[in-house]
Amino acid sequence: RGTVVATGGTNAAGIGGGNGKDGYNITINGGKVTAKNGISKYGVGAAGIGGGWNGSCHDVTINGGMVTAIATEGASCIGAGYEGSASYNIKVATNQIVKADNNNPPTTIIAPTHTAETDIASDLKDRLYAEVIMVPKSIAVKTPPAKVDYIEGDFFDPTGLVITLTYNDGSTADVAYNNDTKSLFSFDVTTFTSTSQNKVVVTYAGETAEINFGIVNESSYDAQLGEQAVVCTQ
Repeated sequence: RGTVVATGGTNAAGIGGGNGKDGYNITINGGKVTAKNGISKYGVGAAGIGGGWNGSCHDVTINGGMVTAIATEGASCIGAGYEGSASYNIKVATNQIVKADNNNPPTTIIAPTHTAETDIASDLKDRLYAEVIMVPKSIAVKTPPAKVDYIEGDFFDPTGLVITLTYNDGSTADVAYNNDTKSLFSFDVTTFTSTSQNKVVVTYAGETAEINFGIVNESSYDAQLGEQAVVCTQ
């Protein structure tokens, strides 16, 4: 359940093979893992997780956690490195979502539902960024955003939000909204346009929870300030 950030040396995978070496028998069971490849002076290099430059990749299994893999041109985020001959037997657990493409953060869903026996190596080939996250059975708001009172026209600010994820086995994990995780969150409100809006629905990995707010319009807000004002004279 810890955090690992791994960056490969020149032409080496973040997790996996070194320069010219294969990456194999890699298993990730949980925690927050970020793996970034090492590059060559030509701007190409190894996989984020898998083979080094000119290295293949086989037998990678991700059973849980939050995994981010980053590669550069010609390599795969999870798979073979640049000029590596093959990627195969890359598997993730059934309760995970895999997003992978050439944008950072990735948005294309590769495997929303699948079996653990499915090899997704071909889906990840030459894709530079990947995220793998466990899918909870439910989420709940642990800590609401720091800003909870809004005026009509204000933008919703999720800064400070922390949610608790509950998995099928009863285990839990907390996820804070920040620059590293924001691509995993979505909200049904971006701007408050009515005084009747007193909640925002947050979605994470397909599960939802409500954040409740107190909303006032411009005129009533000004009136409240006026009622609280004290005039001092000498």
